[in-house]
Amino acid sequence: MKTRSGFTLIELLVVMAIIAILASILFPSFSTAREKARQTMCMNNLRQIGMSAAMHSMDSGCYPNPEDILGRGGIYVCPTDPMGRELQISYELNALLANIPESSVSNPTETVFAIEALYDNGLFEVGDAPDDTPIPVLSNSTAASDIPNPMRALHNERANILWADGHASSRAAGQLTVGMFRIN
Repeated sequence: MKTRSGFTLIELLVVMAIIAILASILFPSFSTAREKARQTMCMNNLRQIGMSAAMHSMDSGCYPNPEDILGRGGIYVCPTDPMGRELQISYELNALLANIPESSVSNPTETVFAIEALYDNGLFEVGDAPDDTPIPVLSNSTAASDIPNPMRALHNERANILWADGHASSRAAGQLTVGMFRIN
């Protein structure tokens, strides 16, 4: 009786096909996990900006001006934002909070302090829209003058937000309203 000393071509092809199928299943989850890691790094950046704002507020009793705490590079750039890497900044602060006492914000857990945004000048305002007006999703064809807030949903259609009380979370663009940018 002869003993086999190797694999047949069919056996090798079957094993290679199984490996190829497993790889095609796993590769999309790797990119999702990588983007989730970038989103977590971005949220950490916002938390650090929030700690800087909190220290400024402890000294002055008021929320800071954007130029007092926003810088360039490092924690001021979202790792997913290619435009932010070029401009060295990815976040904007709510201009309605600049230099006002913390006590004048009626609901700090639902008031936006900073958000991932198209950088313009470090601050933005939402104008006179009613509080329940949804903030539109940004598209390449939308004129900047038509957008009450330049939010960017970079992380799987979500944007990281730093709230006035110092916590950070992620929201879908359709979940934000103009009222979340107002102090009363």
